[in-house]
Amino acid sequence: MYSPVELEHEQTQIERALNELGIRLINANTPQAKGRIERRFRFFQDRLIKEMRLLDIDNYTEANKFLEEEFLPWCNRRYTQKVESLHEAIRGNKDLDLIFSVKNARKVNKENTVRFCGRIYQILPFNGISGFCGRWVEICELLDGRIEILWGDKELSYLEGRSKE
Repeated sequence: MYSPVELEHEQTQIERALNELGIRLINANTPQAKGRIERRFRFFQDRLIKEMRLLDIDNYTEANKFLEEEFLPWCNRRYTQKVESLHEAIRGNKDLDLIFSVKNARKVNKENTVRFCGRIYQILPFNGISGFCGRWVEICELLDGRIEILWGDKELSYLEGRSKE
């Protein structure tokens, strides 16, 4: 496991998740790359609003219907080019719940516990290892609210309690 200070720069959650999926992130660091998406946003902010005004659309229901049934099909026919799909299937057996969780590194203290979000997690023995004191673990907040604690790629069992602070 790593210590956050060992990283060149601490990854964002999206950088970490993409990395775990084997997807290379390409940042738009040039004005040309940023300009392409900005022009698209300006097009939608300008043209879409004007079209809805001309049709007297003044509520979300009508706006969504117009967007889905008329504007986007027209926009796609007029402004998009057909390209071969660059999507690939996810390789290997990936736990998407874990990949799309929010992960936070924590160092295990002397009592074999970690603190996270006002709670204390007592790590239970694992494969003959009774203490994790001084080791780094990851606290994973899954989208459904569950918490998992990982040591490397191993899931650790724990008991949960409230912090007295």
